[in-house]
Amino acid sequence: MKEAVGNAFIVNFIIIFTVIFIALFVGSLAYTKALRIKNRITDIIEEHQGYNNQDVYDEINAYLQDAGYRISNVDARDCTLKGKDSTSYQVVFPGQTTSGAYDYCIFEFDTNKGTYYGVKTYMYLDLPIIGDKIKIGVYGETKIMGILGT
Repeated sequence: MKEAVGNAFIVNFIIIFTVIFIALFVGSLAYTKALRIKNRITDIIEEHQGYNNQDVYDEINAYLQDAGYRISNVDARDCTLKGKDSTSYQVVFPGQTTSGAYDYCIFEFDTNKGTYYGVKTYMYLDLPIIGDKIKIGVYGETKIMGILGT
């Protein structure tokens, strides 16, 4: 009987270790995808010297469609930045009436040196038991464009 209890403990330990390993692997894949998408959006904004016309929006959406990024009902009220004063930036995307769009946020910061943009994408952990409840933001910024930054 002593060996059966010992074997049950080892099997439980292996199962728990495997679940933790799979969760870390899935998390790293989701983070990598969100980071790659955030980097490409910042590159597109820098190539066009800002988020200033329909072409930028169309190019970002074409890339997100190819990458298989998530479409959801986004709202400008969901786009906030921790540690930044809400009066120091303006939410450029999504607009007040955006629905059925890709789930990312673009912020515009005006400084003395010029304008720069912040991009926030999200990583999702779609686990069977939890569902799609886990949504973690990945944030990055472009270089300064405008007066002194080129």
